[in-house]
Amino acid sequence: MGYTYNMIQGSKSLGKIDFNIKFIGYDNSLYPKSSGIVEIIRKIQRRFYRYSIAIKRRIELRKSDICVFQGWQEKKWAEAAKRNGKICVYMPHSPSIMADEQKMNWELSNNSPYDMFVYKRNYETEENLFKISDYIVFPSKNASQAYYEKWKSIIDEKKVFYIKSGTINRKTENSYPIREQFCEKIIFAFIGRYVTHKGFDVFCNAAKKFKDDDKLVFVSAGAGPMEGLAEANNVHNLGFISDIGSLIKNIDVLVIPNRIAYYDLLPIECAAYGKPMIFSHVGGNIDQLAEFSDSLTFTSENTNDLCEKIKLALIELEKNKSWGENNQTVYYEDFTEKEMMKRWISFFEKIVSDIFVCKEELCLK
Repeated sequence: MGYTYNMIQGSKSLGKIDFNIKFIGYDNSLYPKSSGIVEIIRKIQRRFYRYSIAIKRRIELRKSDICVFQGWQEKKWAEAAKRNGKICVYMPHSPSIMADEQKMNWELSNNSPYDMFVYKRNYETEENLFKISDYIVFPSKNASQAYYEKWKSIIDEKKVFYIKSGTINRKTENSYPIREQFCEKIIFAFIGRYVTHKGFDVFCNAAKKFKDDDKLVFVSAGAGPMEGLAEANNVHNLGFISDIGSLIKNIDVLVIPNRIAYYDLLPIECAAYGKPMIFSHVGGNIDQLAEFSDSLTFTSENTNDLCEKIKLALIELEKNKSWGENNQTVYYEDFTEKEMMKRWISFFEKIVSDIFVCKEELCLK
């Protein structure tokens, strides 16, 4: 949802363009869960809302020329578009394939094996999205790692494009007084889901090794099944924070310790605030590290290496008060929502160009 929201804002900032772009999906902020009679009414509202979106989607699939399927979803929509002769584009959004992502979440949350029938269904659904699509989009080459491992032969037959992400400069109301809470401390932060793919346990293990250092504090913001690791390992769990910009603005270093990495929006948001980062050297993190020079990298899953980079970050913060500002410069040059949408427009222009080339070739034949 965050990615699509940034696309919508990017479209608005571009003004008049040569394409009529429609965004169709569910706004999950509508009709939030409640209780009692209110929840009964909202359940009815949600059902009618989803039904209306499904009708709208079918109509637009018939009217459109190019259909972009953002993220894992039921294959019936892509199949309907293909039956109607539309050009189909698939862009995954999960660090690993969705079947593996769901399996990880289930096993961490329920302490029980995942239903392999469901796994097979999720696997085949995404496999079919790749098969149906004419074009595949990833945000960067290394972000596609997990998908090439599963479906290299299928992807190699498609036209693959890499479109770097972008985000709005997230506004903040400074509603979270983290600097007051941890006065005169150097704050290292983890933000995101508390799961193994995100490396939350690696972050906690590193934090534990600094428990006797009074200058440092480790905080986490988010939620997930590994939440219990935080307080037991010298990490202050702030839980879910709606004003995440307030946190990013006031930390010193963001740690991104993924085991599997796509091309997260969070590092881009962090760069927008001019903050330095420590990345694990895996997947899309490798590509983001190359963009944001005021950053360090460590070997994924290697707690000792992460600790060494934390020490190095402390030295860098001490000698260079502006460490992180280069990241902000790069953000404004290349990673705003407007710049991202420009890249999507160029991609659509390439598709249109391909269509005319194909038609000319048919005429020649």
